[in-house]
Amino acid sequence: MARVTFGGRDATGFPLYFNPNIFFTSDPSDPTPAIPTRDVPVYIFASVTNIGKETTNGASVKFWICSPSTVPVTETPAPFAVSNVSLSPGETKEVLCVRPWIPEWTNNGHVCIVCEVSDLYDPAPAHPPTRWDVNDRHVAQHNVNVRFNEARRFGILSSMSAFALPTKANIKVSIRQAPKDTFKPAMAKFGLKGRKNVSDSTQAGLLDRFEPGDTLPKEAPHDVEWKDSKPGLQRPFHAFLKLPEDHGENSAAIYFVEQHDDKGKLVGGVAVILLGGKQPDVPRIQPAVPAIPVAMPYRPYATDPGSGIMLPDGLFVSILGQQYINVETRNNGGAILDGLSLYIEGVADPAISAPIRITSPLGGRALGGASFKSIFSADFTNATPGATRVSFIVQQRSGTTTTSVRVLKKIFVVGVGLDKATKTWQIKVPEGTLHYHARTVIAPKDFDKMGSTSPGCKCPDSGEDKEITPIPIFPLSGTLFWVPSTPYAGTHGPLPFEDPVNKVLAGIVAGIITLITLIAWLKKLFDDDDDEGGADGSSGGGGGDSTIGGGVSGTFDETTGEITCCTGVQVITDNKFLGAITTLAIAAWVFTFMQDGKDLHEYGRDNTTPAVGELTIGELVEFDIVPTDKASPGVAWGGDIKWKYERALNSGRTLTYGTTTHSENTHLLKSYRVSIDGKISPDKHYIHMRKKPLVIGAQFVRLDGSLFKGSDLYVFAWLWSNRGQKISVELRDDGYGQLAGFDEDGASLSAEEGRDILERVAPGGMLLRSKATKTVRDWERGVIPVDKIGGLRAIADEEAIPNTGSYVAVANSVEQYSGPTTWYVFVLAQDVNTVAEGMEPREAAKTVGGFLLTTGYKLKWDGSPCEMDYDAVVEVF
Repeated sequence: MARVTFGGRDATGFPLYFNPNIFFTSDPSDPTPAIPTRDVPVYIFASVTNIGKETTNGASVKFWICSPSTVPVTETPAPFAVSNVSLSPGETKEVLCVRPWIPEWTNNGHVCIVCEVSDLYDPAPAHPPTRWDVNDRHVAQHNVNVRFNEARRFGILSSMSAFALPTKANIKVSIRQAPKDTFKPAMAKFGLKGRKNVSDSTQAGLLDRFEPGDTLPKEAPHDVEWKDSKPGLQRPFHAFLKLPEDHGENSAAIYFVEQHDDKGKLVGGVAVILLGGKQPDVPRIQPAVPAIPVAMPYRPYATDPGSGIMLPDGLFVSILGQQYINVETRNNGGAILDGLSLYIEGVADPAISAPIRITSPLGGRALGGASFKSIFSADFTNATPGATRVSFIVQQRSGTTTTSVRVLKKIFVVGVGLDKATKTWQIKVPEGTLHYHARTVIAPKDFDKMGSTSPGCKCPDSGEDKEITPIPIFPLSGTLFWVPSTPYAGTHGPLPFEDPVNKVLAGIVAGIITLITLIAWLKKLFDDDDDEGGADGSSGGGGGDSTIGGGVSGTFDETTGEITCCTGVQVITDNKFLGAITTLAIAAWVFTFMQDGKDLHEYGRDNTTPAVGELTIGELVEFDIVPTDKASPGVAWGGDIKWKYERALNSGRTLTYGTTTHSENTHLLKSYRVSIDGKISPDKHYIHMRKKPLVIGAQFVRLDGSLFKGSDLYVFAWLWSNRGQKISVELRDDGYGQLAGFDEDGASLSAEEGRDILERVAPGGMLLRSKATKTVRDWERGVIPVDKIGGLRAIADEEAIPNTGSYVAVANSVEQYSGPTTWYVFVLAQDVNTVAEGMEPREAAKTVGGFLLTTGYKLKWDGSPCEMDYDAVVEVF
């Protein structure tokens, strides 16, 4: 069994309330120690050890911010933050509290942090509502007051409270000088090496009362006691310290204020550190070279759990609740990395729930130069709109030794709400709120009539959405009104998240309106007449009987009757899946007409310049779109947009600019090809034996004839059977293209070569076994089992070459279904936002990811059904 505790740092001479295994830095990626300072963000670390005999893959560390008291007390029911940790027997890890802590002025320099570590089979004991037992190995406390004695002639008062224990009426508190062997390690903990210990000549004492205007005493008693105190009562008091008058700025003293029970047992305490001079700059420690040569070059992106579709530009949307966090990890070295695994240590926003889950690349290894995907489920329902950080731990285990690397990445969360009174959607980000109103939309001809009487839009009482028809809603005219959180001077204000531009936010909300019509549990958003959901992304309360379809149709001024779009769906489709694709098409529509690169707000800003001293308080864009083509993915289409920009200033002036521009889709694909079991059939029909793994391969050609490679694309396949089964797998360019009938250069192999690849077993090759889990089994990369009957070959290390442009997956699940089955295979590819961190924000904002490139989805604007064309038909026997 795993047994978890706090350890790894020498605690000799430290009392329980001054645990050296809790420490601070100003930057989570910089090991330089920090002194917590009022109004300055600081990061908390806890050093945790597994002293048991088994590995724990699910331990958690809770971080609590407590009141300044001799006994650890909390007034909040929930911890400040929670982080996850995986530990092998005997292993120690420094666990980061990803949420930064900003000490408040009320602490007056006092820092009390309590950490709890728990494992599923070794939980921390439940503590009473107000206090912990610091003697328990699951609990660690850092209760320290660091002060600076800038005025040589005066001392300082450290204010705190003592706590009357539930069964003890008396409170006894004393102050003592810290042992000399504690001084150096205590200074080192805060990066204050070289300080002179003047504790012997420092005046110290306790005051049970002190009022403003009182004169500090020259001496004070070392003990105070309160008798017959009511259990649970807190008694305020003060510790008085004064450095010798001849102290230098490099001097320091440490004293311990401690509370004991009637039998003399220590129940808690506070360490008071008094430093001479002003707060110093702590010498920076150079970060060590990463122990594992890995990197996460791109921002993690969001995918919809139901369909696997990447949300527009990979942004997370609070109103959609559960979403997957997708992250690419690249082996930056030339050698193979074995024994790899990855998990989320924590999220800076505590409202985002991301339970620990350990994931590994194929076979636990990453080829040199290759990337591997990790997917984590998280709930964004209560997430705060804005940029937040996710901490990932990449670990490599070899025998009993584990090496780990921490990588912190930003993700962006958008809050969406609807004001039915004004028919306006509100997209909330920290930099401001975008108010989106669509005046005219392209939708099905009878869209306005689609209410509870329409079978296509009715939400079943069961809450399922399988009967709901996707409703494409393409905006033709409307307004985008941007209100900055803070009025700004100059021509350009801050970008949302310092990365995306307003067109991304507009595309998000335009797209998810289609998703909302498909998700029955969002019905409350349109039913509540009092609280319609605000800019914070909340959905508002519930009530009423209206359907989602009727509610959405009421949010537009009019729908055009001249063009009807997608009156139904053709081929064998799943409406949730098709709705997700429609979402991307609508988002692409908005992205394209709002201009590639800059958006309309940015062009308007370029052409309107406020006077010196004027502040921008609002920006309005009115637009009318005249499409000339259907907005189908991967192909060239476009149209004209007539638009007008107005900038409202605090002076009362309004600056305007307007024009008509032509826009075209620039996210294009020249062609793509799909192989099944190493072969490409001209008629797309294949025969597959059930006992062999089904291998799906694909290549995607750019306009210049070169291939998309590696992490350029997010590629996945939907498999729908004639018996109603659904399978989803992701295709990866990890070096196993030969299994799909492609050679190391990406070219197709001959039929004989492809058959040979699938039938022979290479000695010394890598045995690839399934590591699919119940949580995200459908979206874990399909892996390749060794088939004893068919003898599926395992690719040898020297033959596996990643980043060739050959994306491969294996659909193991087809073996689970008995009887002859016909499977329809749909391969989809989305481009990825490949902007590297650190790029200039306005330059980074020109790149938008999440565009669907494959052309299997055909929009129809002539009243006929939309089409979803398959890439392969596989008969399984």
